[in-house]
Parts: sequence; C-alpha cells; structure tokens
Amino acid sequence: MAFLKRFGSKEYMMKLHAQSLLVFLVLSLAQHLAAAQGDSVECVANIDGSCATTVHARNTSESSKNADWEDLPESIREQLLAEGWTQASWDLDDDDDDDDDDYGEFDDEDFHTVETKSWDELLPETRRHYESRGYTRETWDGEETNYQELDWEALCSEKQQALRTLGWTEEGWDADDRRPFRPASEKKPWRELTAQEQEAATILGHTPENWHVRAIADFHPVVTSLPIPELQALNLDYFAELDVKVLVRDGSTLGDDEKCDAKTMTMNQYIRELREGSKYYLKYEDEESFKKHIQGIIGPKVLHYMGEALRNSELRKNGSFSKVYDGLPLTDYNWAFWVGGANTTTSMHYDTDTMNFLWVAQGRKRVVMLPNDERTAGKYECLSQYTEHSCWTGVDVLKGPLPEHAVEVELGPGEGILFPFLCWHAIQNLEPTVAFGYRIDLAEFAK
Repeated sequence: MAFLKRFGSKEYMMKLHAQSLLVFLVLSLAQHLAAAQGDSVECVANIDGSCATTVHARNTSESSKNADWEDLPESIREQLLAEGWTQASWDLDDDDDDDDDDYGEFDDEDFHTVETKSWDELLPETRRHYESRGYTRETWDGEETNYQELDWEALCSEKQQALRTLGWTEEGWDADDRRPFRPASEKKPWRELTAQEQEAATILGHTPENWHVRAIADFHPVVTSLPIPELQALNLDYFAELDVKVLVRDGSTLGDDEKCDAKTMTMNQYIRELREGSKYYLKYEDEESFKKHIQGIIGPKVLHYMGEALRNSELRKNGSFSKVYDGLPLTDYNWAFWVGGANTTTSMHYDTDTMNFLWVAQGRKRVVMLPNDERTAGKYECLSQYTEHSCWTGVDVLKGPLPEHAVEVELGPGEGILFPFLCWHAIQNLEPTVAFGYRIDLAEFAK
C-alpha cells in the first residue's frame, strides 16, 4: 500500500522525470566526451522506448554519470541547476554499492530542491520543462481550481494581477464580505469588457459563456412571510385618494420597460382606470423622475418599516440580510414601488443590486426565477441595459412551459422574495397589486 500511495505522487513523478532527464544528460555528456576523444556513441532502444547508451571508448574508466560537477560541460551544469541540482547534491558520494539506481542518489532531503519552490519561483526553463510534462501552475502549487475560495496571498501573482485589472484590491478580496468591494467590471456583459479585462478574466479561467456566472449552489428561493401593517395600509384605496402626478407604462412590454409606451396622469385617475381593466403599469424604480412626487409621502415609510422588518426576520437569522446593510445612508434609489392590474408584467431581466427584496402589500404576484450560472450560461443575453443596473433579454418565460431550472413562486399580501444575486426573473400580476421593493447595491457605498 505504501508503494501504491507513493506511485503517482508529485515527488515520485519528479524523480521519474529526473531519471529520464539524466538519461538525456548522460547521452549528451557521452556524446560530448566521445566527440572530444574520437569515441563513438551508440543508442540502443529499451523496451519502453528509452535510450540505453553505450560508449565505445579507447579508455573510459568511469561512466559519465559519475563525472564530478567541475568536469561537466557548462551547458549541462546550467540545465542541472535549472532542475534544482546543486554542486553539493551532484557530488554526493554513493557509499551503497548495492544501490540499484543507475542515476545516483534520490534522497528526499537533498534531491531536487525544486520541489520546495512555488511555480513562480521556478526558472523559466524549469517551468517549460514541467509544462511539457503536463504540470500547470495550479497542479504544481496545489491550488484549488476555484480561485474565488482563496485568500489574496494564496493566489499566484498572475491571478492577483488579473484581479487588479478587473478592479479588485487585496483589501476588498480578503474582506469577510466582498460585496461592498465588487468592481464595476463584474456587472458588465463579456462583450462590454475592455480587451485588458477580457484577458484578465481569461487568466482566471472565465470564458464568454461563463463570465460573471457563479454557481448558486442551492438555488431554492423561498417565500418569506413578513407582515408589515404600516405598509399594508398603503393599498389601492389609499392611493385612490392621492392627487399627485404619475407616469405609467405599457404593462405588456417584452424587454426594457424604461423604453416602452408611457403616459402621465394623476394617481387617483390611474387607480380608477386600473380598476376598469387598464393594462398600464406604474413602476417606480432606479432614478425615475416622477418618483420625486411621491417620495416624501411614502418613501421614508418604506425604507423605515421594511428595513426594520428585514432586520428582525428569518433572513437576518440565516445570514441572507447581512448586518453590513445596517446603518447605510439610504436614499430614494433604495426603495421601489409597483402598482398594476391583472396580467400586467415585468419581463425577464436581472438586476445588479447586491440585495434585492420584493414584497407584496396587496394582491398576488407570480414570480419566475432562473439561476444565472453555468446551468443557463449562453442561453440568454442582454439586449438592452439600464444604467448598468439591469439587463433585459426580450425573452418571454411567463408563457408556455417553464424553462429548465426555473423556480416559480406566488406571493400574496405580507409575503416577499429575496432574489439571488444576478438571478434572472420575470413577474406577472395575477390581480390588481401593490408591491414595494427594498434593494441595496453595496458597490455604490464603496465609491
């Protein structure tokens, strides 16, 4: 068993490689000495294809493998140095006459100091030697293929530089929570990366198909029960009494609804038309200019009561709503507001917010979600984007059979869903519905 354990190990393979190298060196030395002395050299093939050297010399008392370091040609000494030999280890006396090793001693303590070096510490010619035998930086240094699990110091210099090119710093990479330090490059589609960023991403093992597509190990979004009486009071009846100007949009648009048909009216007029079957949809997200008309009325309430509820919810207990979100200076960007009639929709997209929570005050919503990872890589692309905060596909996943890996949930009053980061999702109102959103992009606070 000890032999089986040893066979295939790095040390064993290195010694095997060294033996084959020494065969080559012996042959080279023999040819060199033979040429100098007028001798001839014959190479006889072994059964494994290696070369057994026979030197036909007038007077050769010792095998060339026993030549002292000083007697070796300079070119051979340089190669031996590159492979980790030193003059001291080469000139070690072999007192064991019964040693069956035809290539000298292979003592684990003094043979091949190269095996103690990292990949970056190897000489270029040594790296080429081991690359030709199938070694890579990762297999030599014993790194995990998932660089994202390694601390900065554990990464090779090449990957550190690649991360710097993408906007990472050592401080951000080694933070307990990397989300506040996530650079803007990680939110870009592959085609929008610069040539330097694409090269850096390639060094890290990414391709256009798997870029910024991290595995979501357990993609099982679940509905969170979160009664918030103060916000559930902000229902259709409440908004029917408000005489503020609003902007409403076509609620059946596929793609970026920021660019679809829109019109203005008063809130009480919109609620009246909604109850009569209007397919226009009120969506206040991002930096919608009309949001300011209602910000002072409901904005502070949404941020206060929903934030308080999330801090005391199961999402805090299981770590989904991190303490890193506490105490941030939130603005009107951090809350969202939707009012729509039956069968109005938001088509398939993803948002780049670090934390994105949707909560229903009145009505019912159907939500379809897909993991944005290797399971869906290459199937969807961004046809349009909104200020780097959302990506729209123009694909309708709300009609027909659900795509593979899709998760479908239904939200009722006092229920919400926390979207996994960069999760694809589409939403349908099953009846007249009022909903609010609470979202935070930590990168905005790191600027």
